[in-house]
Amino acid sequence: MYATMLELIQLKSKEVVDLERLAEEWVYLLQPFLKIKRENNKRKKTILNLASLVADYKSISFDVNDFVKIADSCIIADEIDKRIAACIIAVCDEVVNI
Repeated sequence: MYATMLELIQLKSKEVVDLERLAEEWVYLLQPFLKIKRENNKRKKTILNLASLVADYKSISFDVNDFVKIADSCIIADEIDKRIAACIIAVCDEVVNI
């Protein structure tokens, strides 16, 4: 899996990562840390978002299993041309006679 991820990062792979899905996984993983920060916030008017976690990066730790889960759940799809073609050419379970 490491070799596959390295190829994806170096753009040597014919597959691409669905970046929207990857972002969703990271948000899901970081939400508990943001919730704790909001609960500890004494100034209720202060707006906290994911960017607020940058200052606390040393207190945020992840397990290797978290990274494996993100890698497994992110859809690694074929090249964008193939994805577009798959959208244009629909496949259905049954034949419809018109």
